[in-house]
Amino acid sequence: MKIDKYGEILEEWSRGMGKDPDVKRVLSLDSGLKKSETEERLIVYIQVKDVEEKPLLAEIRCYSLPAGSWCGKLDGTDERINEAYSVGNLDFIRTVTDETGYGVLFLEPGWYQIEASKGSAYSVEAIRLHLEESQTILRYGLKPFEKEAKDGWYAGDIHHHSVFSSRLYEGTDPVTETPVQIRDSMRAAGLDFGALSDHHNVLDHELWEKTRTKDFIPVLSKEISTGNGHVISLNVEKNEDVIYRIGTQEERTDEYLRNEFCRVTDEIRQKGGLAQLNHPRDPQKAISWNPDFMDIITIFDTMEIWNGSKPMVHGSSSAKAVEMWIDMLESGVYLPGTTGSDTHNIRCDDYKAFYRDTLRLVEALNTLKADDPLLRDKDIVCFLEDSRNVLPAFEKWAKRNLSSGGVRTFVHMDSFESGDDLIKQMKRGHMTLSDGPLFFPVMERTSFPEDSPAFPGDRVSVPGDIQVKLYTNRRLKTIRLLKKGRQAADYSLAPYEKDRRGYMDYSHRLTIEMLKDMGMEWKKEDYLVMIAFDDCTNLAIANPFFVI
Repeated sequence: MKIDKYGEILEEWSRGMGKDPDVKRVLSLDSGLKKSETEERLIVYIQVKDVEEKPLLAEIRCYSLPAGSWCGKLDGTDERINEAYSVGNLDFIRTVTDETGYGVLFLEPGWYQIEASKGSAYSVEAIRLHLEESQTILRYGLKPFEKEAKDGWYAGDIHHHSVFSSRLYEGTDPVTETPVQIRDSMRAAGLDFGALSDHHNVLDHELWEKTRTKDFIPVLSKEISTGNGHVISLNVEKNEDVIYRIGTQEERTDEYLRNEFCRVTDEIRQKGGLAQLNHPRDPQKAISWNPDFMDIITIFDTMEIWNGSKPMVHGSSSAKAVEMWIDMLESGVYLPGTTGSDTHNIRCDDYKAFYRDTLRLVEALNTLKADDPLLRDKDIVCFLEDSRNVLPAFEKWAKRNLSSGGVRTFVHMDSFESGDDLIKQMKRGHMTLSDGPLFFPVMERTSFPEDSPAFPGDRVSVPGDIQVKLYTNRRLKTIRLLKKGRQAADYSLAPYEKDRRGYMDYSHRLTIEMLKDMGMEWKKEDYLVMIAFDDCTNLAIANPFFVI
């Protein structure tokens, strides 16, 4: 029974809540778990088009519902859609349609919610039904957001793995998907670009470069495993490989490790690339950044502050990476923040067995009598409490946000033809990070009206009002502001909500007067980070504005 990854998640969040149960020991109590087998009986044909009847390569997610559920059509702004994300299991299916907009599902008789979507800039459409017929046809019409919604912002996933990270190619990860399959998975999620960041080799470069289409740009990359952290070399020249030399035990001094990181990041830039630090606060030391090396953190061009392999919740490695990023801003150090889905499985059923096994164990423990000695065990008590707090959020996140583009980096570019255009703007920090919303704050420059607006990552001498473009196919609630001194303030999005019949528009102007009223007025050498959110499944973070 493989319990390491899920045990790692529960342990990670437990520590964040000030506890430290031995979760792996608790999970190992259940030794009789068996994988269930299902018999596929019914076939569901799916067709997805836009409102102009143009076929769409789109994402399909299918969730089981309790018997007797309400059935009908709804979109992502309808609260009833959320019922499918909290039924106490991870038995869902993720697939994509083809270029002609057609897809297929094989299901058992029962009650289902079947959703069609295409990332952040289209409506989410769902059909809830009771399947009894041997063949069923479902048709979806996705509504694109207004053209001005994206307005020069391009969405991409810069941390994704393919079969070239597997043992077939001297890797270690159980990945089976080909570059073409991943390209179409990314396109179905509405991405404009994507990077294959496979471990240990650049054998994917030739095939990945050939996946370019009129609506998708592949970016060459590699994730370098150092044994002391992971580094992405983004947009390196084709077939050029940057090798981190892992020293012998005798060589592994701080001086050697520091020099090797500096050499590798320099070589990435010499080869035309961008050097990024990945998941710097992962609980596994071998793939996390050494806190003793914070004095050389600026050898990197960007930092992955949001890794999509786990939810962005208190205590998670991504939340800790954001805390690290804020600590750096407080000390005057800025590395532009990015996201990456870190997908190893485009079907996104990675956690299904772990979730099922954990639920089964929770159910068994809950049947114990109150005086049972197990229920006085500290680890058992903490495990049950963590399960009650974590599992519902984890289920919703896994169903909504796992897989290609589940978290995405939006980069603002006047034009986008190649990876060179991309990394130029990434280095400037012109980015927002999202697992759903289109969130694009842009500052007006009042001192020099002829100047272009300021984007996230920019420095201004005199701050102006911020025009907040904010569109989403799921309802939002709040914007949080963070500024120097770790000051924070929230304001409600309810006054700005406009229903566009399929998606919501929360665009508004954040004025200097509003900031002052919230006690967040600008001062010299300030930064301002803006976060729009409902919960961990509907969240966006903008890189900071700076006042110099």
